[in-house]
Amino acid sequence: MREKIKKWDELKEIVEKGKAAGKKVVFTNGCFDLIHVGHTRYLEEAKKQGDIFIVAVNSDSSVKALKGEHRPIIPEDQRAEVVAALGCVDYVTLFSELDPLRLITYLRPGYLVKGGDWAEDSIIGKDVVEGEGGRVIRIPVIEGAATTNIVERILERHVGARGKIEVEGKARLVKLLVLDVDGVMTDGRIIYTDGGEEVKAFDVRDGHGIKLLIKGGIDVAILTGRESKVVLHRAKDLGIGSVYQGAKDKLRIFEEMLRNKALSYKDVCYVGDDLVDLPVLKRVGLSVAVFDADDELKSHVDYVTKRPAGRGAVREVCELILRAQGKWEEATAPYKQ
Repeated sequence: MREKIKKWDELKEIVEKGKAAGKKVVFTNGCFDLIHVGHTRYLEEAKKQGDIFIVAVNSDSSVKALKGEHRPIIPEDQRAEVVAALGCVDYVTLFSELDPLRLITYLRPGYLVKGGDWAEDSIIGKDVVEGEGGRVIRIPVIEGAATTNIVERILERHVGARGKIEVEGKARLVKLLVLDVDGVMTDGRIIYTDGGEEVKAFDVRDGHGIKLLIKGGIDVAILTGRESKVVLHRAKDLGIGSVYQGAKDKLRIFEEMLRNKALSYKDVCYVGDDLVDLPVLKRVGLSVAVFDADDELKSHVDYVTKRPAGRGAVREVCELILRAQGKWEEATAPYKQ
């Protein structure tokens, strides 16, 4: 099948000879990272539009630019070979640009095929093909058939399932929950009144979660780099006795906290949102980043919340710990009677 994979100049010659013989040349393009039924049906239908069917496959660099840091999953040479192995495909080539306009302009195919999810006016290369008297054809796509969806299902069913077991195992050992304030207990915004007083907004569900956790015998502490009277008021309201403010060196203060409480790293769950929290997160038994935390930070933690900071993230962590330790039903029983 590798003989189907051609360089641009080789394809140019094939296209010109085909046109001269009165053959219809059909062109389409895509990443084709994980071939699925949406791809195969689309390509089979595209082949029916003409005689010579060319598929242009995005290079690794262009897929990465279009889809993100973790794509493609399959390298370009293998993706091209898999597409070439399909009986409906006559020729395959690679292109490194973000779109195929330069290639389309070079080859001048008579028919340009794209998925029905593309608005006709936004199809790249449309003007080139139609300017030569050719046609643009849109083929309906299969709902839900997408590489991204497949990747998400794999992660959820395999990596996610294993990760969930590991997180629950670590949560069962937690004796102390340590929380940052700005960007964890709040949404990260800092508001000042005309008088210079600092205002913070806290989530009621987060507060209830903390109270349930304390009721379940899990200690809670606050560790923040800023200082605010509002934090002291919130801690008092929730029954949090350990409050460490102005912690410029969080790790040093954290280790002092452990010594005072006679706890080890594995006994602690820490929730943070930015890189300043990383030294502590890398050491604790259960490390958590909120949903809207720094992306780099997320790659270093055991768990990322589904809810955002200041809007239920802390409640989610409290519930996770209580459920893992078999204390959730007992903690919430009074409300279910």
